[in-house]
Amino acid sequence: MQVYRFTTHGCCGGKIYDREQSVCCDGQLSGREFGSDTRCCGNTTYNYTAQICCDGAIRDKTHGGYTLCCRGAIFDYQASVCCADGSARDRVYGWDSSCCGRSGGEVYNYRTHLCCEETVLEKTYGDDSRCCGRSVVDARHQSCCKEAAYLKSTHECCDGAVRARRFGSHSRCCETVLYDARKGECCNGVLHWRPDGPRSGYCCGSDICTSADDYCCLDCPRVAFHPPAPGVLDNGEQ
Repeated sequence: MQVYRFTTHGCCGGKIYDREQSVCCDGQLSGREFGSDTRCCGNTTYNYTAQICCDGAIRDKTHGGYTLCCRGAIFDYQASVCCADGSARDRVYGWDSSCCGRSGGEVYNYRTHLCCEETVLEKTYGDDSRCCGRSVVDARHQSCCKEAAYLKSTHECCDGAVRARRFGSHSRCCETVLYDARKGECCNGVLHWRPDGPRSGYCCGSDICTSADDYCCLDCPRVAFHPPAPGVLDNGEQ
């Protein structure tokens, strides 16, 4: 085992090297041919100021500081945007341009429009606009349940199902069921009835403890049990 100063040296393929003299590219040592501008592209070095590494291929920075990669090709970031299909499209909306769609789609103005499931839609509600499937909702008053829009003041989204808030502020979800939190308790997806009001009972796994004499023991075969009477234990406890 060899000891080295990690601030100035490194370990590459089991060999200690001076970081000012060499770089480690995929476990192989190479000299700093381009000085401090030397970078790795796979196991090959390149000049970071004049070139760029795109998917393992070294390309010239033909667009200067605005040269970026789009898949394996280069493009002018100042004039174009890179779309999901690997094509570079013109910035028809300047710096507000973006791509919509996995297969190239269209270029849109992301400040005034949204891309909802590969469909460009106007931000009808300004900055409060959100996608819900292929429609736009007002995030101040609406939300999305899977692809269904609903009013947050009157409905809940219960595991993908829209339910009316029949119990007002006491409405809660238990899986796809809506229940009254004053009368029920949801324990790991199992709904239980509270026999003595909103503060009676507590969850113990998927079961519920409703008696002051019940203890929760998650490692026991039954999650809730009654303690033995005083004097039964043989460990000195009373």
